[in-house]
Amino acid sequence: MLISVKKLKEYDDRFDSFKDNKLEQKLKSIESTIRKYTNNNFQNRKIRFTASSTNQELNGYSPYLKVGDTIEISNSINNGLYTIKSLEDEKITFNEDIYDSEYNLCTKIEYPLDIVDGAIELLDWKLNKSGKVGISSESETISRHSTTTNYRNLNKDNTIDGYPIELFGFCNLYIKARF
Repeated sequence: MLISVKKLKEYDDRFDSFKDNKLEQKLKSIESTIRKYTNNNFQNRKIRFTASSTNQELNGYSPYLKVGDTIEISNSINNGLYTIKSLEDEKITFNEDIYDSEYNLCTKIEYPLDIVDGAIELLDWKLNKSGKVGISSESETISRHSTTTNYRNLNKDNTIDGYPIELFGFCNLYIKARF
């Protein structure tokens, strides 16, 4: 995950009034959106190993992992992102369920700080500012005086998964080519 809900609330009090499970769901959604937009999976391929999984545990270990880290499992029925819940006796358990599998390719995910900060701003926009979208244009003329008010209308041409495209400027350094 980009940032844990606990760290988010310690970092910024704008989110104190929201339930933890809502914040976690929104953060996962934003993480997915950033990964799709940049075509970047933010894998640290130097921290990669293979392991089997049984009984909701990954039978493998890396000394570079800690509780709260995110692992991407690929080439398996368990493809996806998983948050480490515990590391004990060379076994890893996750906050999410995993299936039994003979082979899981596990890679640590690491997000740069500017990606995390940008994700926090996206979360703030989604929770606190997204309702403040107005009409696209309004004109009024009275006698010889006229006023025009322009608001940004959010549509598919200027949004990414419902967020204004200009909020994604922090991602530009991390966009990878699509082939």
